[in-house]
Amino acid sequence: MREAECMKDERYHLLNHASAREILGKRPFSFSRARLRPKQIGFRMLTNLRAPSRMPLNPPPSRNHSNQQLQSKALYYQAAYQSFQSVNSVLHDLHVVLKGLWTKEPEKLGSSVFDYNDVYRKLVPYLFLLKNGPTDMPSEFIVVSDVSKAFDSVNQDKLLSVMKDVIFDDEYTVEKFTQVIHTKKSLKVHQHLTLAHKDIVTASRKITSRVPSQSLDSVLVKKLLMSGTTFCHFFKLENVLSVSSEYWPASATSFDFGAHLSIISSFYGSKRRYSDCPSGFRPGILSNKSHPILQSSGLQHWFKNWQHLRKHKLTTSTFSLAVGFWPHGLARLWLEKIGAIEPFSGNLATCWSNIKEEEALERYKLITGNSVSYPEFQVYGKKNPEDNWLAASPDGAVNSFIYGLPTHGVLEIKCPFFGGDMSKAQPWKRVPLHYIPQAQGLMEILDRDWMDMYVWTVNGSSLFRLHRDVEYWNILKTTLSDFWWKHVQPAKEICDRSVITNPLVELSSLRPAPKHELHRCIVYESKLLVDNSRLLMREIHGKLQN
Repeated sequence: MREAECMKDERYHLLNHASAREILGKRPFSFSRARLRPKQIGFRMLTNLRAPSRMPLNPPPSRNHSNQQLQSKALYYQAAYQSFQSVNSVLHDLHVVLKGLWTKEPEKLGSSVFDYNDVYRKLVPYLFLLKNGPTDMPSEFIVVSDVSKAFDSVNQDKLLSVMKDVIFDDEYTVEKFTQVIHTKKSLKVHQHLTLAHKDIVTASRKITSRVPSQSLDSVLVKKLLMSGTTFCHFFKLENVLSVSSEYWPASATSFDFGAHLSIISSFYGSKRRYSDCPSGFRPGILSNKSHPILQSSGLQHWFKNWQHLRKHKLTTSTFSLAVGFWPHGLARLWLEKIGAIEPFSGNLATCWSNIKEEEALERYKLITGNSVSYPEFQVYGKKNPEDNWLAASPDGAVNSFIYGLPTHGVLEIKCPFFGGDMSKAQPWKRVPLHYIPQAQGLMEILDRDWMDMYVWTVNGSSLFRLHRDVEYWNILKTTLSDFWWKHVQPAKEICDRSVITNPLVELSSLRPAPKHELHRCIVYESKLLVDNSRLLMREIHGKLQN
């Protein structure tokens, strides 16, 4: 009785014998045997998918009788059963077919990511590909897993819609290979299944790599063709659970695809749908509503295709490198700009910053009440077109009011990584020196009078206000001009005309010095600007600090 009450409290209702037979009679597999395990709140359902099952053809005698009546009816009741394969056996065939289709069309394969570095290397380039790809975009099924919830929140309707984009036929033929291995103590039999298709490499060519068929102690039995693997019943989402000899139809979200989710969700179909991925790591499924992939405001600048625009510009994020704050970084920047090496594509720290930027942006707006807009990639040169080699990619433009008068600034968000050790994640008390060239460059290129630099960490945040300094910019621009016109452009012209295999040696005369001659002056002026900056707010776990 307790189990029945728990089932009814969730998403299940009791099936009679006729209804259960109507569902199970249309497919080769039967029900999933289940038992309930109590938790502190609610219960956890444990299902057995391995065991085959059987179901009586006729309903058993009703229990609404006395024990004597039941015993007398049982004497005349001859039970006949229909046997079914286990759920796992049929799902295994599904897995074989999907892997075969996967082999045929590997371009439809998605990616599993396990940390922020994987997100940066796999997910972000994929989003750029979507942005610049054909107008007919693929379907997406994005699952951000929360271990505590496992697959409870995976939307099976969306998952199966992706499957329908991949599985075009109602039936597939599977090749079965049986291998008999002789050991000192026993004989072992292993079965191997692959999809039989004229466009897919047959298992007889592949199996030698994973089955030790050349061993003297094993025999590879002749293959069999198993036709009629049907998948129409998978799309009906009519899973049946057996609890205490009673049958309960499960909703879509409880269908047992957990073991095969990784491969199923790796396929992408042909219809255009997009996912609005939430911040944080909780399960998220794409919605039916179509909307631009750039709709996420905080990540808007990240998904825009600015990489090709940055390639031939000197952007504010590299100003500190061009000055010589990091001598080795200056040499790498020079090699990038002359086209000798690929541009810096990011690392774990930059990936962390990009992922957390939306959360930081919402926090900034909540604290300040300022409205934030998202300008396009900004190229300097409105006053002087010859300066169009300078550019900026701002996080946001801020519009606020001071004493009732409108004022305009620029927003720069920092999400420091602290080497991945979040126990050290404390919001800054001062602006680091090497960010001053970037800050002054952003204000100059966007023609803004001030900047809000918001520093977000998992334990708190801080907000700095910096002001534009024209004299500092004039010194900084002189340094940047020397780097660009004396080192980058001459070397780039030579690389365009000739084949340069070792630019550090062949173009050594054009290689910039580790530090510019004005480096010490810029460092000194940067310290003054840091001292003159204002710490507007610093909070740890929501508590303001003095």
